[in-house]
Parts: sequence; C-alpha cells; structure tokens
Amino acid sequence: MNNDSLIPIPTYTRDVSILASVLWTLLFVIGAMMNGLMIVVILKNRKLQTAPNWLVFSMSVTDFVSLVFIRPIGSMAVYMHGWHFGLQSCRVIAFFNSFIFSLMLANLCFMAINRYVLIAHTAIYPKIFSKIGTLFVVTPFILFLTINLLLPFMGVWGEYGYVAEVNSCGLVVDTPSRSLFSMYAMAVGFGIPLVIMLYCYIRIFLLVRAQKKKISSHNSKVARGEQKLNNADVKLAKVMASIFCLYIVCILPRLSLSWIDKHNRWPMAQTLAGTALIAYSVLNNIVFIAQNQQIRLACFKLLHIKINQVTMEQSSASGGVSQTKTMTVVGHM
Repeated sequence: MNNDSLIPIPTYTRDVSILASVLWTLLFVIGAMMNGLMIVVILKNRKLQTAPNWLVFSMSVTDFVSLVFIRPIGSMAVYMHGWHFGLQSCRVIAFFNSFIFSLMLANLCFMAINRYVLIAHTAIYPKIFSKIGTLFVVTPFILFLTINLLLPFMGVWGEYGYVAEVNSCGLVVDTPSRSLFSMYAMAVGFGIPLVIMLYCYIRIFLLVRAQKKKISSHNSKVARGEQKLNNADVKLAKVMASIFCLYIVCILPRLSLSWIDKHNRWPMAQTLAGTALIAYSVLNNIVFIAQNQQIRLACFKLLHIKINQVTMEQSSASGGVSQTKTMTVVGHM
C-alpha cells in the first residue's frame, strides 16, 4: 500500500461499496434539502429567531455543511472502493469528519442546557442565553474542541489516516498511544456532552413531575396559571429531548460495532450503521418540524402549501371548562 492508493481489506467487497453509495447519496440529497429549508425558514421569520431556534439553526447549518461538502468528499472512499487522493487529503477529511461529529453533539448539548436553565433557573436565563451570552457560552467550547482535534495534525498526540478495516478516513488506532487519544477524543467529544444532556433532561423530567404533583394537590388558580406559563417551555424541552433520543438510537449501532467488530468481520452491518448515523441529519428535522407548530407552519408557507386551520371547542369533564384545539388541514395552493 502506498500513499496514493489506499485500498480496503478484502472483506469489504464492492457490493458493500455500491449499497453504501446508493443509500448515502439519497440521504445526502434529502438531508441537504431538509436542512436548507430549516435554515431559510429561521432566517426569513423574525418571530422564530429565539435562542433555542438559533441553536436549531446552528444544528441545521452543521448538518447542511456536512451533507453537502464534508461527508460526500469523505465518502469518495466508498464510491471508488478505496481512497485514491493521497494520505494527506485523507487526514484532512478525517479531521473535518471528527469536527462535524463533535459539533453535532455540542449543538444537542447546548439545546439541553438551554431548556434546563429556562425551566430550572428562569431568573438567570435572559442573561445566559441573550445573543451575546449565547456567544460567550458556545465559543469557548468550540475553541477547546478544535484545539483538541488538531493535536494529531500537530504531531502532539494521535494520528489521522486511512482505516482499511472500514474503508474510510478517520482516527488510526494501531498503537497504544493512538488508541489512547481515540478514547480521549471520544470522552471529550461524546462522553462529556452525553452526561450533560442526560443530567439536564432527567432534571427537567423531575421538575415537571414535581410541578404536576404540586398542581394536583393545590388546585388553585395560581397553580393553574403557573402550569399555563410553563407549558410551551416544557413542550419544547420534550421536542429537544426526543431529538437527543433519536441521536442515541442512530449512533448506537455504530458505537456498538466499533467495540465488537474492530476488524470489520461484518462489513454490511458497518455500512448500515453508518447509514443510520447519516440518516440522523434527515430525521432530526422531520421530528422538529412535526412537533413544533411554528416551524411547521413557516415551512408550509415557504413551500406555498395551503393551510386551513379548524378550531374545535371541547368541554372538560370536570367543571365544564371549555378548551379549544386547533387542527391543521394541509392542501396545495
């Protein structure tokens, strides 16, 4: 093997490369359109330009850049059944793949922190998540992440290169020192954000449950008013939590195989696991649009899809209190 032509191990057959090429290309196109739609919708609607939506915007930009530029170039090893552009270019692609992967998790992490601070520490939320405050929260972490991922390029620790076992450019783990850096990078870029997100969403769940118990035991107007005030925030927290759970579902196969199939004995399973991870960049937008009415209506308007809203009045069984529910009927203009 030379630096100009890097070929996968024999078990990674051309049939696997062809299947991956078809599935990944389809996801690249659909994902680019979905994330592009989200970017345009938030930029064109000032009402949607809130702190949590800017975090969603950041996530969409990250996914869009990944699906349009980074992943398709990195996937040339799949399309061509090997990397034929030299080792140095493979190292560059490996860095950007690692950076995008970590940035996606960082976006999810900041979404969780945003919802937690709003629900658990409402008084300080405007200070932390103002436009300038958000910048000061996000920027140091991104710089820290970038410096750590540049260590292999500077020859300090770790190595980027071609991994023949999975026919891709990534972190090389052929020595104990390089394996240790891979574990460190996983801890910093995946483990720490995961722990933070779990803490935030568990705390939100416990706080919401405690509030519901309080409202049930003190059936007063004040309590009902507090519940109404927090409903929108709690609902958005549920949306963010569902996107986080979706990410775990999509990345779990890849993480599992990285431990139990280090030598790529099951290349088809590795390909499907990679497909699931790429599919997350498509599915997260579908989940967010489906569960967020403001975003959904703005998308329909941008796509010139006619919206008919039907309002129904429903009486509560206790107290005869009437509630209104709005149904959205979609049609073409």
